[in-house]
Amino acid sequence: MSIVGTIIAAFLSALGGAALKLGLETWNRINDSRSTAAILAAEIAATLSIIKQRRYVEIVQGQIAQLNAGQDTVLMDFVQNPDTLDIAYKAAVSGFKLGLVGPELAGLVTKFFRQLYGLIGDVKRFGDGAAMSPATKKLNLEEALRIWADAERDGEKGVEGLNAFAARGTLGHLCHAVSGS
Repeated sequence: MSIVGTIIAAFLSALGGAALKLGLETWNRINDSRSTAAILAAEIAATLSIIKQRRYVEIVQGQIAQLNAGQDTVLMDFVQNPDTLDIAYKAAVSGFKLGLVGPELAGLVTKFFRQLYGLIGDVKRFGDGAAMSPATKKLNLEEALRIWADAERDGEKGVEGLNAFAARGTLGHLCHAVSGS
């Protein structure tokens, strides 16, 4: 084999190795983004399901009805351990993986969890016996229901988008993962 042939063979081997490495990196990025989307969708869906199954909205609505009837009510702290409600979100953000699902979905996920944390803070404050007049309790509970309605809508939209993102396996997804957009 001539020196030119050896150089061409070495060049082609290096080029093939780089292409293989790029292909593996692209596959890993696609897999990471799809897995991140699936995990976040499951976390949000589980949170929405728990809140519905435990009938938290109905409990708050009942408390508002009591206040409207002129009866005072003890505001319940039905958040057992708020630190466990955001495991997937914290993991995604701390691992900088939330951005892998794209800006729109990352924004929806962040907005949902921020709304949830705000409500958790309110509920903890209510349950800790913060001194409030019945009128203030009513206003706070009504505002909490409005915030939850927004959070629930954003959460449902996020779950739908994240599940669709996780199910992608097309060339379009490959282009999205490579370009980061």
